[in-house]
Amino acid sequence: MTRIKLSKKIHYDADVIIIGGGASGLIAGQILGSNNKKVIIVEQNKLGGSIANNNTIPTRALLETTQSYNRAKIAHKFGINGCNPTIDQTSALHWRMRAINATGVNNILHSELSGIKVVKGHGHLIDNKTVSVGLKRYTAPNIIIATGSTTTMPEINELNEISYLTPEILYKLKKIPSSIAIIGSGPKTYEHTQILQSLGVNVHIFEQHNHLLPLLDQEAGDIAQTVLEESGANVNTLAKLTQINKLPTGIKIIYSKNSKISSCTADAVLICDNQTPAIDIGLNNANIESTKHGIKVNNRLQTSQKHIFAIGSASNTTISDSGTIFSGQVAAHNILHNKKESFTSKIIPKVYFGNPEIAQVGSTERQLRISGIIYQTAIAPINIVGRSMISDYSSGFVKIVASHYGTILGATVVAPHASEMLSELTFAIQYKHRACDLANTVHVFSSWSEAIRVAASKIKCI
Repeated sequence: MTRIKLSKKIHYDADVIIIGGGASGLIAGQILGSNNKKVIIVEQNKLGGSIANNNTIPTRALLETTQSYNRAKIAHKFGINGCNPTIDQTSALHWRMRAINATGVNNILHSELSGIKVVKGHGHLIDNKTVSVGLKRYTAPNIIIATGSTTTMPEINELNEISYLTPEILYKLKKIPSSIAIIGSGPKTYEHTQILQSLGVNVHIFEQHNHLLPLLDQEAGDIAQTVLEESGANVNTLAKLTQINKLPTGIKIIYSKNSKISSCTADAVLICDNQTPAIDIGLNNANIESTKHGIKVNNRLQTSQKHIFAIGSASNTTISDSGTIFSGQVAAHNILHNKKESFTSKIIPKVYFGNPEIAQVGSTERQLRISGIIYQTAIAPINIVGRSMISDYSSGFVKIVASHYGTILGATVVAPHASEMLSELTFAIQYKHRACDLANTVHVFSSWSEAIRVAASKIKCI
């Protein structure tokens, strides 16, 4: 009689360990917990991460202050007299903190995430199924790395010798500097420039590309530059910083532009959009491959160890907030189900909040031109719709790029509520709709979204 040797069942502390309790880690934990998985979330700081506590929520709160202030300044146009608004910096920063507290992230585990244990501390991989936190070790058959990224300084001579600010540090100061130099021009630069200008700060921007917002088409960058300059910002494109020196009365920035060396002074330097993945967690111990740009993942967000996933800016520092949240959903789904989902950047919206909002999804015209794909494009200026006259606002457009057959491949919207308008374009790209489908859809009159219908009607469908 042959004896069958039974393998010893491995006991794990959880079904999934999530290293990082930011937006992507929390959404993954919420999905897994609601599907009866035992989850451990390891977080050394506040739950909610950068999106809830340092960047997105608090920044948008201050932008709400900025936009309310700017609207009040032109209230006389609409027959409202006696408005002479001012911003109280202390009150504005208090509103910022109220918005952070109102998210309730630190209470979410008690109300929504069943089956989840939060462990405070720095998670470190011991092997591909073990995470140490302090002196304790936790094991699981699946691990999600959601450690996010940190703001770091670009490589500029003598920048190491000065104390630079990040947005997290800036708004905790007792007094915001009266002049600030911002290096780079991504979404955070666009947003914080408008906030700082409303607070009376003199802002200098230095961007080495030929237009602001270099990840977008030039039309969007040009409008962004015009808006910021009209409100008083000093914008320098094609500017390569060569040196930053600390002076007794401030900081001197030396840069070259059009083969000419120039300089300016400011009270402080702000780094907004230079991110580095926070992945010093013992990846080598688990044989996980990475580069300086983040952890390598496939389209299912699996690392070189298929049972370990990397999500959010731990694997892609240019990912948007929407992409961060979506990555958590994809990773959770792929742990729960045999039929896997793919993460594709083509359907991830990018939004630059401010006035106007700038939103983009899918391919840009520049990307299609470089790829050699035959495409067509159409632009509808925002001032052709009735809402523009009603609101006395005319700076912006809707741009659609489509295939030769009319299938929508990408879109850019510059308008006061571009973030709200982009969803139907994202839907169209995700499900491969043609522009004529949007053109034949009844849009609310009079709404900003009518510009989408007009732009779509200019695309030929075959």
